[in-house]
Amino acid sequence: MDGLMLSALIQEWQCFVGARVEKIHQPAERDLVITLRSSSIGTTRLMLSAHRNFYRAHQIRGQRPANPEAPPMFCMLTRKHMEGGRIARIQQQGTDRVLEIYVDGYDDLGDPVQTAIILELMGRHSNLMICAVENGQPGRIIDSIVRVTPDMSRVRPILPGTTYTRAPAQAKQTVAELSASKPEETLTHLDWGQTADKLAKQLPKLISGVGPVTAKEALVRARAQGSDGDRDLTSVVNALSSLFSIVKNRREVPCLGMDAFGRLSSYAPFQLTSCEQTETCASLDEAIEEYYRDISIRKRTGALHSELTAKLNEAIDRLHAKRTRLSRELSRGEEHESDRIFGELLTAYAHELGKGKTEVSLPNFYKNNEMETIELNPAKDAIENAQAYFKRARKKKRALSLLVSEEESVEQDIAYLESCLLIAQDASAEDVEQLRAELTDQGFLKPSRKRKKANDKRTEKKKSAEQYRSQDGFAVFVGRNNTQNDEITFRRSQQSDLWFHVKDQPGSHVVVRTSGKDVPETTVHQAATLAAYFSKGRESSNVAVDFTEIRHVWKPNGARPGFALYKDQSTLYVTPDRSVVKSMEQTTEEEASD
Repeated sequence: MDGLMLSALIQEWQCFVGARVEKIHQPAERDLVITLRSSSIGTTRLMLSAHRNFYRAHQIRGQRPANPEAPPMFCMLTRKHMEGGRIARIQQQGTDRVLEIYVDGYDDLGDPVQTAIILELMGRHSNLMICAVENGQPGRIIDSIVRVTPDMSRVRPILPGTTYTRAPAQAKQTVAELSASKPEETLTHLDWGQTADKLAKQLPKLISGVGPVTAKEALVRARAQGSDGDRDLTSVVNALSSLFSIVKNRREVPCLGMDAFGRLSSYAPFQLTSCEQTETCASLDEAIEEYYRDISIRKRTGALHSELTAKLNEAIDRLHAKRTRLSRELSRGEEHESDRIFGELLTAYAHELGKGKTEVSLPNFYKNNEMETIELNPAKDAIENAQAYFKRARKKKRALSLLVSEEESVEQDIAYLESCLLIAQDASAEDVEQLRAELTDQGFLKPSRKRKKANDKRTEKKKSAEQYRSQDGFAVFVGRNNTQNDEITFRRSQQSDLWFHVKDQPGSHVVVRTSGKDVPETTVHQAATLAAYFSKGRESSNVAVDFTEIRHVWKPNGARPGFALYKDQSTLYVTPDRSVVKSMEQTTEEEASD
């Protein structure tokens, strides 16, 4: 959030002036939630956060965060000075990222008093303070959510009882000052040969109230106006002035910006033409809340993903170690034939041998009478030693077939877990939970300690497979986990449907619903591209994709989820292309069945 965005937010928050401060909570170390009530707005909650990375201010429209059992000291002091008071005014310090909320109330003697809560949105130096107001300005600091001692900052200590001073001014010019002067004097030393993203990070260091998002948008709009783009200083300053005017007069709708993968990447009180995808919002406040809600979900998903990935890698490592051990045992098991031959040699020459020998050399009539050295048990005679070798040979032969079967099972488990690892790479929180449940059912993970209540009648709704519409209008289904792969391949498909899978690599099952019609080459190519894109070969080129009719695909008895065998396939070589995936419109189940 930059100064321009904060000014837009303060415009929206003017409706809170006159509202009564009902309650104050501190759910986290650097977060404060203020509950307001008035006849015009009803009840609303404001989140003021001085988080080191996710500093922000917005309304809370959904479920409020959980509060600690005992309120922290800062929360209790804020309640004492602000609860029951009314919002007098909400303002900004110039173009800085500093929000001031003034509250009218009464002291212990019943005399009117005004208190200010100040939120400084300054990255890791963000802070939240309550101050006594003197002559309409913040004066004595009552307390701060982060206390800064003189040892931490000699320039600006922040402690209870000290006088509040604004953060030191930086050598920046406002957009209005730039417009009235020659922008070359301020911006001429910038390296205009850099990309717009890098320039967008440099401009905020020189222009007050402008952040990277606003700077990049101005650069893109300057280029779109037919000028020399970011090299035309006047056009860039004019674009910035236009954005400030748009925000002041609310001429554009706030929106959320998304990256190439459809994830929220920014928000602004204006249209983000610099983003590949955007989503409009009713207010900037709503956009900010949605943006940080998405970050919270991604953080949770990231933690779940990291934990699951670590457990999958650990399980795969154990299976690789088991496979190595089985290989050694198999090599020993293959010696059963030599044990049998030793038994036969001892039987053939038993009349020449007696007890008490530890070894004997005999001609091997299976190898042109080459001499073989055979170890003996001195307590046994030749026949007894031969019987011991025959018994050992039979035991190794029986074990050999079991070892081969076990090795095949280990290979299948490794392939299954590697497919799960691929699925987990870009899985959502819901997908990770489904994958965890699947791995628990298969015995690779221990059941969660959290048990569902017996009287909880709610049922978990499993996420359906992704559905696309090809250029020719055919419905295409993509399994994003092994359960979905089994669902679309063995339970929801028809015998004439086309089935796609990347060759000899883990990947998603892709099914084209043919409805008995001939499938054009364009649809076949698009489906093959989906199969390659959602596979381990995503970063490769010329990926081999096999496809065949569903009638030629089957699942062996006892196989893991997602495992399938097939025959009568054709192979198509495609290069995974995200643009092809994006061009295929995602559909719902009802649309796909039309």
